[in-house]
Amino acid sequence: MNHSIHFANLLERLNQAIMMVDQDDRILYVNPYGLGLLGYDESTFIGKRITTICHNEEAINTYMETKNKVFTGISAHCNLSIKNNTGKPVVIQAQAHPYQDRTEEIEGLTIHFSLTNKSKDFLMEKDQLHLQVTKLKEELKDFTYIISHDLKAPLRGIKTLAEWIIQDYEDAVDEDGKKQFYLLKNRVQLLHNQIEGILKYSRIGRMVNSYTLFNLSGLLDKIKAEITNPQQIQLNFSNTLPILYADEVRIYELFYYLIDNAINFNDKGATGWVNVSSVLKENEIHICVEDNGRGIEPKNFDRVFKIFQKMGNEKDKLGIGLTLAKKIVDCLDGNIWIESIPHEGTKIWIALPNSILASSKQTTELKLNELKD
Repeated sequence: MNHSIHFANLLERLNQAIMMVDQDDRILYVNPYGLGLLGYDESTFIGKRITTICHNEEAINTYMETKNKVFTGISAHCNLSIKNNTGKPVVIQAQAHPYQDRTEEIEGLTIHFSLTNKSKDFLMEKDQLHLQVTKLKEELKDFTYIISHDLKAPLRGIKTLAEWIIQDYEDAVDEDGKKQFYLLKNRVQLLHNQIEGILKYSRIGRMVNSYTLFNLSGLLDKIKAEITNPQQIQLNFSNTLPILYADEVRIYELFYYLIDNAINFNDKGATGWVNVSSVLKENEIHICVEDNGRGIEPKNFDRVFKIFQKMGNEKDKLGIGLTLAKKIVDCLDGNIWIESIPHEGTKIWIALPNSILASSKQTTELKLNELKD
């Protein structure tokens, strides 16, 4: 067997991490053990400059000092803080040696490395946390099942029983008694809706839908046709809203909750309105849902995103719409915030990464399909 092939096979099977870096700091080779230690794939790791995975400026300086020693022809040792595949810093104990060409000119560094005890402890802690998260997810599934089956059934029974009593004993119960039964029925319905709200909240982070190409304006038109709007609040959508390549189901739910909230808490009657517009930023798309409703006090800007928090005295409203909207925005790696003037209106801003925007090619294809339809 050729000696070079034999040596390469030996490196591949070696239970020690080895990396080779050229004089321009590019990573030429890492054996499988080294890749496993850092969590990288060979295709994404080879060719990187080692300085790009150094954790900070101090780590870069440490590496450069070690490199300079090696290029004088001597070996050098250091502790080097680098980023693993998740971007977390880990500290490696590195022993660097010069590697030479046939003319004995130094071409780069051969680095033998291992994780320090601190980094090993970090990885063990990470594995333990992963197990804990997995266990908590299973417990959440069990909790959701209990709520959806074991709690909702008795509530339906209480509501039905109250309706039967009202019907069967209508003549025997006075008006005050009837009001009490109706109050009981409504309270049971409210509790049922709260359970539904909890279930929706728990499902948001677990549901994964495929990405599709769609026009946000068209999606908002669907919401306009399907949403309950007893006051006939005007719903206006900008004609410059973007075309998206994203989870359409999740985006639909997001804007349904925001528009529904704006309708429910608008006190202007038939003169009320809700506008949806967008602004393209450098790395984000900002979308604004604006209304001329009652507004929100600045002290409550954070509180309205908490579950079942209501700013008014509406006993029949859940106060969960903005909570669900925020959870969806978090899942989309976005941000949501409020601008509001009490008694004049509210702007709810959403910032989403530009990665959800359709490409120019996708936009053209969608518009051509719309023309065909």
